[in-house]
Amino acid sequence: MITLTLPPELEDIVRRKVADGSYRSVEEAVADAILALDEPDPLEAADPGLLRAEIDKGLAQLDRGEVSPLSVLDILAREKAKRQR
Repeated sequence: MITLTLPPELEDIVRRKVADGSYRSVEEAVADAILALDEPDPLEAADPGLLRAEIDKGLAQLDRGEVSPLSVLDILAREKAKRQR
């Protein structure tokens, strides 16, 4: 077991995430943050041509009015909820 001391600004972030229901405990929030450090950076591994194609596809959808009322934060929250199930 490791005991951590966080600077006040980081502690505030963790406590806020627990208070808003994003995490069930401080331990869960910190564990999720540490696991995120171990995930590969998708932009580093991505094929630039594929990224450009996806961006072009999204811009074309935007031009056609095919947009979602969800923000990026909404989508991330929905995906996080799926992972917690």
